[in-house]
Amino acid sequence: MINEKYRLSFYNKHEFSFNPLIAVIVGVVITFLCYIFMIYLAEFSYGISSVNLYGTLLLFGVISLIVGSFASTFVAKDKKIQYGIYSGLIFIIYKLLADVTHINVVQRNYYIIIINIVGYVFLAIIGSYLATYRKIKSEN
Repeated sequence: MINEKYRLSFYNKHEFSFNPLIAVIVGVVITFLCYIFMIYLAEFSYGISSVNLYGTLLLFGVISLIVGSFASTFVAKDKKIQYGIYSGLIFIIYKLLADVTHINVVQRNYYIIIINIVGYVFLAIIGSYLATYRKIKSEN
């Protein structure tokens, strides 16, 4: 059996970590790839109709934002929640630009957009917290 202390020291020495800017970029790329992958998967398998389009896009945004902010915090050198929030803010800026330029098919009013902004920031915090919680759990 391998000594527990040796295993943890090996893990800590060989853990990969990146610069915070690279970590945020990785989180944004993973967020968008996850979002696009889920949209194409749903389109090919179920055929998204206009009735459930808003709920589907919202669900895909929720899942991809949690995964992306988790990845952003997980690969950062120092595991801070703010890196996941930064990747979430970039996703929010994209969603706002899509609403303003009417790339998005769904027409929404401003109250729903504000609620989405608050919700997306909250989801980025949840994803980042999961990554920091995992780091704290592995140290103990």
